[in-house]
Amino acid sequence: MTDGTTEPPAQIPAAVTMQLLEVVGDWTWQCDREGRLTFVSDSVERHIGYTPEQLIGTSLFRRLSQDEDERIRRMFEEKRRRCESLVRITTRISHRNGRAMTLEVSAIPLTDAEGRCHGYLGASRDVTAAELVMAEMKRGRSRLAEAQRIAHLGSWELDLVRNELHWSEEIFRIFGIAPEEFEPSYEGFLAVIHPDDRDMVSRAYEESVANHQPYDITHRLLMKDGSIKYVHERCATFYDEENRPIRSTGTVQDVTRQVTLERRLKESEQRFRALVEQSPLSIQLFAADGSVALVNRAWEQLWGADAGLLQGYNILRDRQLEEKGIRSYIERGFAGEACQVPPIVYDPSELPWIPEKYRNTGRWIQAFIYPIKDEQGKVKQLVVMHEDVTDRFLAEQRLKRSEALLSEAQQIAHLGNWELDLATWQATWSDEEYRLLGYRPGEVEASAEKFVQAVHPDDRERVGQAMREAMQPPEGEERRRYHTVHRVQHRDGRVTVVEEDGWVTFDREQRPLRMFGTTLDITERRRVEQELEQYREHLEQLVERRTEELEATNRELESFAYSVSHDLRAPLRSIDGFSLALLEDYEERLDETGRDYLYRVRRASQRMGALIDDLLMLSRLTRHNLNIEQVDLSALARRLLAELAEAHPERTVETEVEERLRVQADPKLLAIALSNLLENAFKYTAGREPARIEVGSLLQEEGERVYYVRDNGAGFDMQYVDKLFSAFQRLHREEEFPGSGIGLATVARIVHRHGGRVWAEGATGAGASFYFTLGRGDAER
Repeated sequence: MTDGTTEPPAQIPAAVTMQLLEVVGDWTWQCDREGRLTFVSDSVERHIGYTPEQLIGTSLFRRLSQDEDERIRRMFEEKRRRCESLVRITTRISHRNGRAMTLEVSAIPLTDAEGRCHGYLGASRDVTAAELVMAEMKRGRSRLAEAQRIAHLGSWELDLVRNELHWSEEIFRIFGIAPEEFEPSYEGFLAVIHPDDRDMVSRAYEESVANHQPYDITHRLLMKDGSIKYVHERCATFYDEENRPIRSTGTVQDVTRQVTLERRLKESEQRFRALVEQSPLSIQLFAADGSVALVNRAWEQLWGADAGLLQGYNILRDRQLEEKGIRSYIERGFAGEACQVPPIVYDPSELPWIPEKYRNTGRWIQAFIYPIKDEQGKVKQLVVMHEDVTDRFLAEQRLKRSEALLSEAQQIAHLGNWELDLATWQATWSDEEYRLLGYRPGEVEASAEKFVQAVHPDDRERVGQAMREAMQPPEGEERRRYHTVHRVQHRDGRVTVVEEDGWVTFDREQRPLRMFGTTLDITERRRVEQELEQYREHLEQLVERRTEELEATNRELESFAYSVSHDLRAPLRSIDGFSLALLEDYEERLDETGRDYLYRVRRASQRMGALIDDLLMLSRLTRHNLNIEQVDLSALARRLLAELAEAHPERTVETEVEERLRVQADPKLLAIALSNLLENAFKYTAGREPARIEVGSLLQEEGERVYYVRDNGAGFDMQYVDKLFSAFQRLHREEEFPGSGIGLATVARIVHRHGGRVWAEGATGAGASFYFTLGRGDAER
């Protein structure tokens, strides 16, 4: 067993270390400050027979013997108290099958923000076989030294004169041959040597004899069972006075274990170097004097430089490191302390070992420093690993700025957010949430209890009921809505109103887990709503009073219109009647001019009568009760066009009516409106050959249906379009197209009573199109 001061391997960050150790045969684990395992890698079962599930939650010391348990516990507590690493601690445990095992354990402390150790991240390795091998090697070296002293271990002698070969008993054992079954000979010795090595061994011996040089060689033996052994042979040849070889003596050492260990060590070292070289982290190895011993490819990629540029660089003399305060971390590392350097931005222009052409942009770099110590605990090398955390660091900065902006936005909008753990009833509040509940940010620990204390006493039962309802298991849903409005009683006596909106989430057993949401200060909104309600009530009163006044005025106007029309009709009838009597009774006494005057008087009186009739009809439209029902607009248009054609047999007019036009409207008013539009179209197409009138509809993008009456008649100038739908406004002379100027005003009033719109498009001499809609009732059909 060791005391924890043996040389640790070069360390790298935890995630990479765990992957590396899994590759080379170790298993990794993590424990809390009491030594309870919180994580064990899957490979543990392959080594000690227990699954991770069987180990997690148990003590790190559970499977130790009593004396080992006490020693390791004391060491663990001492290292944890000092927050030091456990470096290659060896101990003995029991395999699940009862077999005793020797483990080598290394671990690094896990610390909180204050640097206190709250556990360890470690790796364990089964060194039982290696321990046995090392013990055997020690015993073998001891026996070899003793054999060399007494000339009894693996010794042989070849009499070149008599051609006799003598082997010690150890030679027979090494060669796997029983003494009674074999008569030693040089040929027999060559037969045991691996076929691929025989020529080499024979040639080496012959050259040794010929050159009078000692013989020293390592080669393989091919054993009877097919296994391979490695042996190291030494030989010296003696000569007579005539310089003829007469005797060779030597020793044979079985070095199979050493060769195997050296090979494994070399392979392990190659694997480790390959893993370091392929590591995504930049890794540098510095000698004790601060000079560079090794860098990996990731370092070259990180700094945009070639490793050869580090020739002459010394980390202890780097000016930029000293200016940025990193020198103290380097010194702590060389003093034997593992440490982590916070992210720092490096200016490539200040890196002394990178020429201009290799310089990259400034990056935020985080460093990890690990000392490598010798057996005496003296630092002989320093591992420095760099990680480019620019993206992460900048993302964290953006997140902090975003959180700050969110906090400011919440304060401006008086909107807070919160979260409640329904298992512990502990809560998390934003700063604005504290303010909305009448606390200063961080003044109290956020909890359900503090929330209830802030709710107005008269509202607490209602808020509690809303929470209980939200925590009822949802049917077929993963979460349930939470919403309530309540008052907040502030400590200074103020009362505010807030609206809470959130969700409750549930586990698979439909148990409530978490409630989260937002709180909005609606005090001002409530005040405005109350004022608006008062205004609304006041306006309703005003509207009601105004409606009564308007109804009275309308009744007066209707009475006046009736009286005027009645009083005007009698004089007009007298004027027209007496004018007719004059023409009939005194026509022969009147000259042409007199008769013309009488004709003009009659036309004017008749036109005046028509105007009075139109005005009466226009006034009646206002008090007509709407009776909305489905109307076949296509059938109505065809009927009206037929009546016009019958009234004007001398006219030839082409008509086209879209099929299946059905609308929701008052049938009487719609017939009046459509009659006015078609009469206008019929009138203004006089003189056109061929005359054409079209009735159809268009569907707008927003889904509104627009109906139209289109003709190819006289048209109108669009600059006067605003006058079209006003009473008594005409765009053509009476001599060209007679009329009262009331028709389109009547159309507009009927369309507006249906909640629709009416407009026109046209051009002088190129016809006109009149469009109308029939309001919401027609759009929803």
